[in-house]
Amino acid sequence: MRLQFENECCALRDLQGVATVQNKGIGKAALQEAKRLTFNANLNQVKLRVLKISPAINIYERNGFIKQCEDEHFFNMAAEIFQ
Repeated sequence: MRLQFENECCALRDLQGVATVQNKGIGKAALQEAKRLTFNANLNQVKLRVLKISPAINIYERNGFIKQCEDEHFFNMAAEIFQ
């Protein structure tokens, strides 16, 4: 997982798991950690960009991320962090 803390939000730049550990809760735990770190940085939102064809969209939506906008290939998604 690679995070970038900006003025107004935390950007989730990269989240990858090898195939042998997928569907074991590690992605969910990583997203929870990203939210915790965002909260600790006194920021209100985690944002990410995901390919429209990516199956990862499902885990993001299950963990509170909402599609904000899109272009031809990507969805921009965000999850609110409540202080």
